[in-house]
Amino acid sequence: MRVTIALDVSGSVPDHMFQRMKEQMHVRFRQRLDSIIVILYDDRISGTLRLNHIDQILNLPRLGRGGTNIGLAMDAIDQTNPEEAVICTDGFDILPPGRMKYYDIVTFN
Repeated sequence: MRVTIALDVSGSVPDHMFQRMKEQMHVRFRQRLDSIIVILYDDRISGTLRLNHIDQILNLPRLGRGGTNIGLAMDAIDQTNPEEAVICTDGFDILPPGRMKYYDIVTFN
């Protein structure tokens, strides 16, 4: 399965929440996947990483600290053509209307 995970690294996401996001995605996608792409986003794309194994998500660095733009994360996800897409956020943004397509939005607080 091809999976893309977008992790919110904006300034409103504390370090412990970012760690929780990574841990929950690790548990969710423990099985072997064909392709794992992780997008780090805030008000821009801070990084797009291709992982060889889901265990690598636990060691991802925190890049970013700006505002939050979920629409930008959705655009980046669309470019990866995933079978499943998950956006992890603290929810401090407005979802763009009509863009819910195949995204699973997971809000942490």
